[in-house]
Amino acid sequence: MIDLPNIPSTDEDLYGEEQIAEEPKEQCIIFKLNTEWYGIKSREIREVVKMERLTPLPSVPDYLIGITNLRGMILPVIHLKRTLGLRETADHSNRLLVIETESVEIACLVDEIKEIATIPISALEPPLLTLESQKIEFIENTCQWEQQFFTILKVEKLISLISTLNG
Repeated sequence: MIDLPNIPSTDEDLYGEEQIAEEPKEQCIIFKLNTEWYGIKSREIREVVKMERLTPLPSVPDYLIGITNLRGMILPVIHLKRTLGLRETADHSNRLLVIETESVEIACLVDEIKEIATIPISALEPPLLTLESQKIEFIENTCQWEQQFFTILKVEKLISLISTLNG
């Protein structure tokens, strides 16, 4: 009698267990402006810091509220509420999202940082058509995730606000 090696009789025996591809995900820093939640992709944020001191600048657009010195680096500070046309409140926003690209670093003033969320790409939706035109140009996606609706901002559009000031 010839002893044959075990020959697989089914596809599962031949190929092993079926591997389910994991859905691509995106990490976002979620933050609050007034009562609304927003996000920026975490790969575009260098750090989150408490704003220590702000130096106002004369003759600049109202969304550029000044500059700050962060460990010897002078950063322009963008007031996101003004940029997005949101009402300003009397609370004291003091968190800065430091955004870094190859050519520019800026800081964006926010009210509160909630979390770093890992979101499936399939949960990202295009901006709502009902948004005001002032807002929609800054919006990359909207998302409903874990009972929370938030809007993901376009970093390149925020950077362009500063780039256009340089001529």
